[in-house]
Amino acid sequence: MLLKLFRRLILVWGLVFIFLALITTFSIAIYDDTVTFSEYGGIIIESMEEVSISNHQIRRAGSDIQAAGTTSDTAVTMTADTPPPRASMAIPAGNWYYQFDIGVIGGKTPARTTFKVEVLRWSAITLDYDLVDTLYVKSDDTPASGEKARVLYDLGKTKPSARETFMIIVSRA
Repeated sequence: MLLKLFRRLILVWGLVFIFLALITTFSIAIYDDTVTFSEYGGIIIESMEEVSISNHQIRRAGSDIQAAGTTSDTAVTMTADTPPPRASMAIPAGNWYYQFDIGVIGGKTPARTTFKVEVLRWSAITLDYDLVDTLYVKSDDTPASGEKARVLYDLGKTKPSARETFMIIVSRA
């Protein structure tokens, strides 16, 4: 009797572990395209996959950086120019900033579309993400692979720790 109960218990636990493994596998598959991590803390990216996000960096401003692309009416157009056009908050010399590129995905980026790019930063005080700022970029009449814009967000005078986490949210404006 005890042996029979033990066998059933092992069978039930085996099925539970198989079920948990399947749930974990499916969860990883679902979130695999939306979460990426870089060498500088975690970066969570949410987008409709109409644009690409790359070249994440934390840098320090050597001189004042003028604001550009701060409203949907003044959105910066993605181009193939080198360096790419810049959408930025006003960043004083000496401040740290978070920079990345927003690029066209051939066949997926719609023409003449303005994108709202929000960056949020994890706060250890509120235990939630706080909005750093919102910038705007747009595609031209014929978006092509290789076109992009660089976006810069002011992080202040204190260098962010390597454990900083940022969230990027890209949506149509």
